[in-house]
Amino acid sequence: MDKALIIDGNAVIYKAYFASQANAIKQNKSDDEITKEINKTIRFVSNICNSLLTKKEYQYATVVFDSSRKTFRQEKFSEYKANRSPMPTPLLNVLPPIKEVLWNLGFVVVNAPKCYEGDDVICTLAKIFNDNGIQAEVFSTDKDLLQLVSPNTTVTLFRAKGEDPKQYNYEDFFNLTKGLMPYQIPQLKAIAGDASDNYSGLPGVGDKTARDLLSKYSSIENIYENLDSLNPKLREKFATHKELLFLFLELATTVSNVDISKDINKYKRR
Repeated sequence: MDKALIIDGNAVIYKAYFASQANAIKQNKSDDEITKEINKTIRFVSNICNSLLTKKEYQYATVVFDSSRKTFRQEKFSEYKANRSPMPTPLLNVLPPIKEVLWNLGFVVVNAPKCYEGDDVICTLAKIFNDNGIQAEVFSTDKDLLQLVSPNTTVTLFRAKGEDPKQYNYEDFFNLTKGLMPYQIPQLKAIAGDASDNYSGLPGVGDKTARDLLSKYSSIENIYENLDSLNPKLREKFATHKELLFLFLELATTVSNVDISKDINKYKRR
């Protein structure tokens, strides 16, 4: 089976940028020295991408970047990611040369179209490849992408410095996530909330209770079909916040039908 490499460009570059910036500030470097440190680290990211590309026999290779424009999620819920700062100017300035370097390495650079996030493009690419009998291998720092794991899609998460990346495949997913299946990742986020994306989930319900509910009922839809079996407090919360909960589920779920080319030849490693 042919293989496709999909790298979450924003996640990897952000991780490198902030690591570099923190290191530079700690050492009281000048602005010029900080810029050099940032560029050095971003070059290192390019090396990581190239290392991934040459590690296996990939026939297809893409790096996906977010759009700077408002997405449909922010239009539906104005507080979505409102706690995040805009992309730092130094990083914004180096994105074009970084994309050029990646292109020269043999990657196809895919920018998220209007209204969508990079995660949606990654999800769509994985589906396009899978529909054509191609194994998709996703690399990111974003746990949200674990919902993409399937028999033909793996997700590998980069971790803290000194820790090896962790691969999630379909066969081991339940054990690796301590009792979840891929489709339950957005279900968990909707119920328990996601601080990094700035939505609260169901008031007063945390990760443990959310996992217990998903273990018993499998999905939010099935919880509502069995609402009478919940204890009175929990039943009231689900009944009161139904509309909001399904909104959070929509925010947490990646989209697999972004309007990008479905011609797999356009994503071939060059």
